[in-house]
Parts: sequence; C-alpha cells; structure tokens
Amino acid sequence: MSKPKYCDHTEYDTMSFDVRRSIRYHLARQAYFEDWSRIITGLNILLSSSAIVSLTSENPKLAPVLMLLLAVLNTVDLVVGTSKSAWLHRDLKNQFIELEKAFFRDERITQAELNEAKSIRLSIEALEPPIYRNLDLYCHNELVNSMHWDSEEDKLKNLVKIGWFRKRLRNYIRTVK
Repeated sequence: MSKPKYCDHTEYDTMSFDVRRSIRYHLARQAYFEDWSRIITGLNILLSSSAIVSLTSENPKLAPVLMLLLAVLNTVDLVVGTSKSAWLHRDLKNQFIELEKAFFRDERITQAELNEAKSIRLSIEALEPPIYRNLDLYCHNELVNSMHWDSEEDKLKNLVKIGWFRKRLRNYIRTVK
C-alpha cells in the first residue's frame, strides 16, 4: 500500500486562511443585517405606538404622517430583506465553519482531501451574494491581527491598507477604489 500524498503546506495555509476569512466576513454581514432588523423593529414599535397615541389625542393630524413613515420603513425593509439576508449569511457562515471543522483541524491532510475541500468551498461560494470587497479586506486584516507571527514586521507585511472612509463604509460599498 502506498503512502498518502500530503498537500503542500502553503496551499493548505492559503485555503485555511480563506475559509476563516469567509467565516468572519459572513459573521460581519449577519451582524450588520441583524442590527438593521432590530432598528427597524424598534422604529416600527415606536411609530405605531405614536400613531395610536396621536389618533386618541386632541391633534389626530399627526397619525397619517406617522403611518406613512411606518409604511415607507416597512417597504424599505421588505425590499432590502434584512431578516432574509441575515439568515443567508448565517447559513453561509455555518457552511464555512463545517468546512473548517471537516478539513482544517489537522495540518496533515492529503492532496485529495484538500481538493475535496476546494470543491466544497466553490459550492458554498456559488451561493454567496456579491462580496463587499472593503469588508472582505477588513476581515482579512482582522484575521491577520488574530494570528501568531514570529515578528511584528511579518504581520505588517500581510496587512492591507484600508483608509478610514472605506473602513467605515465597508458594509455599504462593494468595490475598492
């Protein structure tokens, strides 16, 4: 019986890093959509309560304005689909976690196992909506900062420069300029 052919260490490290970065990315997108969903729910409660109070007050003219705001807010939420998007990113994050658990616990995996992991990763990525590249770079840097490095110089070589403006708008702008 022949010995199994283990994968190239560099190829393993690259794939492992990419899977971990994807987990962070989808966790960030999930949190973003969950935050917006909570804000919209809070505004729904506030506006609907205010509209009811306005109807029972001496000045009921404010109620239609509040109800219009409520309708616009709910329409925007329906079109954007904050809850649905949060669930999508939660599912994608969980799929990447399962991929990491299955293949990246031990650094000594065979080339065939690595190829299978690549195939699974491509299948998961086929389900992803377009990537927000600024957020992806932010997650890259987050992961680099969380890793052990032999020197600070090695760590700095692997970080990507992201300006404060791009960092703040990472969930709103898809492309890097």
